[in-house]
Order: sequence, then structure tokens, then C-alpha cells
Amino acid sequence: MPTGYIVVVMANVRKVPTPSISTFGQLFEKFSEMLTSMCKNAEQIDLVFDGYLEGSVKDNERQRRMSKTPIVLINITNYTRLPKNMDRLWPSADNKELA
Repeated sequence: MPTGYIVVVMANVRKVPTPSISTFGQLFEKFSEMLTSMCKNAEQIDLVFDGYLEGSVKDNERQRRMSKTPIVLINITNYTRLPKNMDRLWPSADNKELA
């Protein structure tokens, strides 16, 4: 029987252990490995990129994450070094679009 998966990208990217990696390219590789492992034998994989819009049901989570001062990166490439404190990277919507 064909199997399909719906993957919420940011929720799963945040699960990737980062202590042993140093660049966004390595983060993507680890995320891809995790995705491949999770979705074995998938006929279709749909990736969902969600956001925390003001006034949405996820607003409390958005406000909690915004309590940390975000690090805003201007240009993210495969070679861009990961911040030491990843919890300060994700509150910026601009960073999510670039990564």
C-alpha cells in the first residue's frame, strides 16, 4: 500500500542535534538523513512550512519564543556557521525564510 508523509519542517529541524555540526549545510544534511530515516518507503513526502502569525492559535508559542533576543543573519549559505545558541536563531521570521 502506498505511504505518504506530511512533515512539519521547522518542528523537525529543531529536533536535529546540533552540538556535533557547525554549518547550515551540515544541518540540512542531518535533517535530510532524519527525513529519509523517518519516511522509509514513502511514495510521497509533503513538507509543510508553517509560521506563527499574530492572533493565531499558535500565538502563545510565538510569544514564548520571541522572549529570547533573536540573532538575525543577513545571508545564510551552506557554509554559514551555526550560532552557538540556536534558540536565538529561530525567533526571527527572516532567518527561517533564509535557512
